[in-house]
Amino acid sequence: MRTKHTLILICFIISAFSVFAQQNNEQKVVITKKVKEADGSYTSETIIKKGQAARDFNIDDYVKNNKASNVDLEIRSEGGDEERNIVLRGSEGPRKTRGEDIEDEVEDIIRDVDVEVRRGVNWVSKSIGNGRNYNYNYNSDDNYDFNGAFLGVEEDSDEDEDKDGLVIEVVKNSAAEKAGLRDNDIIMSLNDTKINRWSDLTKFIRNAKKDDKVKINYKRDGKEMTTEAVLTNRNDVNKITNKQARTPKGFLGVCPFGDVEDEPGLRVSITKKSGAEKSGLKNGDIILQLNDTEINDFEDVQDFMEYIKPGDKIKVKYKRDGKVETIEATVGEQASWDWGQADWNDEDIEIRSKSACLGICNESVTTGNRRGANVVNVVCNSAAKLAGLQAGDLIVEINGNRVQDSDDLWAELAKFNPNSQVAIAYVRDGNNHVAEATLNTCDDNYEQITMTENDELGNSSERQFFAWNMNEADETELRERQIITIRGATDNDAPVMNPLEGSESDPMNKERTLEIAQFRTFQNPTHGHITLEFEVDPVSTIVNLYDLQGRQLFQEELNAFDGIYKQQFDLSALLNNLILVRIQQGDKVFMEEIMVQD
Repeated sequence: MRTKHTLILICFIISAFSVFAQQNNEQKVVITKKVKEADGSYTSETIIKKGQAARDFNIDDYVKNNKASNVDLEIRSEGGDEERNIVLRGSEGPRKTRGEDIEDEVEDIIRDVDVEVRRGVNWVSKSIGNGRNYNYNYNSDDNYDFNGAFLGVEEDSDEDEDKDGLVIEVVKNSAAEKAGLRDNDIIMSLNDTKINRWSDLTKFIRNAKKDDKVKINYKRDGKEMTTEAVLTNRNDVNKITNKQARTPKGFLGVCPFGDVEDEPGLRVSITKKSGAEKSGLKNGDIILQLNDTEINDFEDVQDFMEYIKPGDKIKVKYKRDGKVETIEATVGEQASWDWGQADWNDEDIEIRSKSACLGICNESVTTGNRRGANVVNVVCNSAAKLAGLQAGDLIVEINGNRVQDSDDLWAELAKFNPNSQVAIAYVRDGNNHVAEATLNTCDDNYEQITMTENDELGNSSERQFFAWNMNEADETELRERQIITIRGATDNDAPVMNPLEGSESDPMNKERTLEIAQFRTFQNPTHGHITLEFEVDPVSTIVNLYDLQGRQLFQEELNAFDGIYKQQFDLSALLNNLILVRIQQGDKVFMEEIMVQD
């Protein structure tokens, strides 16, 4: 019943065996050097040597020539005939280098991931023996205590290693949110214990208990503040989130527009009819502050808007032609998408492609408070294969930027062109590594499509989804008839899952933990055109389509969502195939098979 793809399976078997056989024995030397300058500042560099350069490198001579009272050195030699790890501390600096910081943070991830990776390897080994589908999922619930103490913060991508404190993102409905913390706040201490790195926070929470009261010293917009949080657990937070209806969210109407080199602020383009346009902002303006919050990138705008309601008036400090001004803007509402709308004259469609690929199948993995993109399969002769990545590796950073899921991995790789070199931080079998990869040209594109429509009141409806190889004709179909064209997925950085775990006689049964009031699919007169309809509680919802190899064909995350979904798909490229529909709210899932008939 399940189609076998021989070439992919051969590649996978090779990759899977390498997880536990460690067949790639290329010698590599990674050098991290940190120097304390005379003015008290720190500079750091990381050098990677491979192959012959690594074999010719004399570690002892390098240590002798670089050892000094103001220098920290770490040298790690892997592969070859000798494994060495040398650490010398000379600078006694107050903070660690970014490379060392990553290693400490990865050690925290390892505590949660190690068991998962080993269990995944065992699963792969058994799967190869019995011929099962090669994709698999980790279930973090089995090894993470969801009833343990939980503050409800995650490390923000704006984290600055040279500053004290930890920049955070706040989990909805958590103890942190109830205590008044917000995204981009900087935690300075917990119960007078200084917090400078993620590992400081995780160690503190690991020793705490649910219902403990924690004094939190933090900074917001440069001001020092104190609050108290009563720790809860992740299960309690999930229960609230899963039942919580959507609250109205503010919409200003600005988008990133080019770079601002070596200066603060975000250069923006202005959405038509929005509160930003009505306030007098223009394309090319540089936003410096929203109220008292400094703005340096678009994430700062998104974080600020999380706490702004429709109708709120905000101060916007901006620069135009070198002159700084402040105006007042009234924000609109980020409204639910109207699935039945017919007049799309004012709709805007943006298609963002990724031209450079690693060549992996990957899945999002959550372990404790940390996340990453797990490598499920590596394509033969791909950038990932040549860099030494293997099935089971957990990618946590690209060029120092955190990767928390498959979408983050896509977004980070989308910044590069083919033949670009990137540094990949990953976890393998309980050890942290850094690899360099030269990205390949993508044979196919998994693209991000954003659709927006704005009304005269300054409100906006937006959809954002991922699909394969959208062309001009597909865009016309989408604009004029609301039809989304779906094509077969490839292994060019495809997100995957294993929906076939469980009973082979009824593989969908265990996946129906989400109650859906109405679910139906029907085929239109046109061959391969299928309409999907369902009605669920109006909370954050993810809709996925997968092929039977577990590769993701389509993903849409519904945040501004009224609970009603209706979409027509053109699946004519997949005639006479089964497609898996997966609908998820929090940790609850509904799954169904549909046949695309000729």
